[in-house]
Amino acid sequence: MSRFRIPRFAGALVLASTLVLGACSGGGGNDDASPTTTTRPAEVTGTATLGPITVERAGTAGDLNASDAQAVVDAVNAYLSAAVFTPIATGAAPTGLDSLFTPAAAAAVANTPDIADTGLPEPSGDATATIEPVPLTALTNADGQVVLVTATLVLHLEVPTDDGPMIIDRRGDLVYESVEGQWRVASYNLAVERQLPDPPAPTTTEVKK
Repeated sequence: MSRFRIPRFAGALVLASTLVLGACSGGGGNDDASPTTTTRPAEVTGTATLGPITVERAGTAGDLNASDAQAVVDAVNAYLSAAVFTPIATGAAPTGLDSLFTPAAAAAVANTPDIADTGLPEPSGDATATIEPVPLTALTNADGQVVLVTATLVLHLEVPTDDGPMIIDRRGDLVYESVEGQWRVASYNLAVERQLPDPPAPTTTEVKK
């Protein structure tokens, strides 16, 4: 379980990349040039949608407007794309996470390996995550301003691999704070469970003369 907390209250973008593997050779007038092979990573996708909204008020006023609620869900999708879907699909390390977290939370991310899904088996086909509608819990201050929004994530992903399905369940809270007009993760409490496929048993070949 990955945790990074600030004082608590109760509470896809999908990046697809194309890899071109080319082999090009040949001499002058030689028609036997090596063929160029183009492949792409599997597409791993999923889109979070808005669930119910709860507002906890320190005073008597304050609400989470529709545009901010959707902006928080969009931020959840940006996190999933950068930290989950793209690393699984491409095998590359996640990039751009710093822009999705507050400076204090971003500093902790470097020491939290489970914040992203890296170093996993290569997919053999496309996969789409099942994501429950994301409930939001907003906290307002005495002046009625929304200061924090907790997004509760429940994600289930089954990815085909050559050795069988890889199953990932990721759930928990992402607590967002508005920083210069952008909703960023200020703290998180996430748990991830991965069921990795078993590699095939080694085969033994006996050669006799």
